[in-house]
Amino acid sequence: MQKINKSITYQSLFYILLIYILVTVFVTAIHFFVELNLQKKQLQTELETLVEASNRSITTALWDMNHQQIEAEANGIMNFPIVKALKIEDKNKKTIINMSVDEICEECKDSYTVKTKITRTIFNKNIHLGNLVLYSNFSVVLDRIKVNFSIILISALLKSALLVVLFVVAFRKYLFTPLNTIVNQIDLIDVNNLEHTRIKYKSDYKNELTLLKKSVNTMLKKLEEQVDTLQHNEQILQKTVKERTKELEEKNKQLEYLAVTDSLTSLYNRRKIDEKLENEIERAKRLGNNFGVIMLDIDHFKKVNDTYGHQVGDTVLLELSNLLKQVLRKIDIIGRWGGEEFIIICPGTNEQGIVKVADNLQEIIQRHEFPVVGNKTVSFGATIFHKEDSVKQLVYRVDEALYRAKENGRNRVELA
Repeated sequence: MQKINKSITYQSLFYILLIYILVTVFVTAIHFFVELNLQKKQLQTELETLVEASNRSITTALWDMNHQQIEAEANGIMNFPIVKALKIEDKNKKTIINMSVDEICEECKDSYTVKTKITRTIFNKNIHLGNLVLYSNFSVVLDRIKVNFSIILISALLKSALLVVLFVVAFRKYLFTPLNTIVNQIDLIDVNNLEHTRIKYKSDYKNELTLLKKSVNTMLKKLEEQVDTLQHNEQILQKTVKERTKELEEKNKQLEYLAVTDSLTSLYNRRKIDEKLENEIERAKRLGNNFGVIMLDIDHFKKVNDTYGHQVGDTVLLELSNLLKQVLRKIDIIGRWGGEEFIIICPGTNEQGIVKVADNLQEIIQRHEFPVVGNKTVSFGATIFHKEDSVKQLVYRVDEALYRAKENGRNRVELA
């Protein structure tokens, strides 16, 4: 069986459980905050009740200015767990008693506070004796909900764990294991031997997996019926492809030839000559070899076209190209540069050698009898490769030499 990065079964199970856990956490959080608010209100109520219950005895102690009794009443109030600090003031707000669970309890003073005036009624007149202030803090609320919330949390965790186990068992039994069985059987199918090959899966009721089994078996039956046809078609196709491939290879060779060859003279075209120059320059720089370049142009070629027509002009160009191929070495590279201009690359040739080659060509060409037009002369520009040359620089220099040959009277060789 092939390994998979993510099982759909376990991925589905993961998202189901994740949603359940998120809902459980959300509900538990709401329950917590509801219980928290209830305990806050209850704490506030209990503080107010305690103040009311202690008011009478503290009023009597303040009326009598009995400090011992005031302190005793304060200690009694401080014995209540909900009270974290207490302060009793006289009517001028001077502190008489100031008690707290800790030495400093500023935080509890900022939490829950109940303050009441201590008064005594004499002859229907309220006499202000002082103030009683009780303080509590958030820890009291937390202590009260801690146990209940712990029970709720443990219960939620246990339910979640039980649900996870039940889901895993159910998914493995009813989905993952049967699905793996079907997948393993599919992996063992041999396409070349489909006869009576079927997926086996038993279930007491119709479900998605039985439908999958039926669909796969139907597909296998159709494949079995079509294998012979496919094999026959494959043989025909292979034969056709072989024939087409051969034709394409021949066409590609023709296209490759046309892409680098001048259609009239069958010499290399300008694009191919540029490539050959690049290769020769690279080889010369790597091995330290010399090579020379000759550029030649038929003198007064325009008169040939004007006098005899372009067909005769093409005949002259073709005759010259054949003559160059006959005279030059096999290693020399000949190309048509454009119009009536030709270029020759002579590997392994120094300055003296390139001039000699050009002189020989000049002599041979001017003595040659061209069809219709008779004798023709050619001007030559020649140069050799310098180690800093690029193709552009090399062509420019030999072109300049050819230009000088024409300027200096034609039918001559100029070296650059």
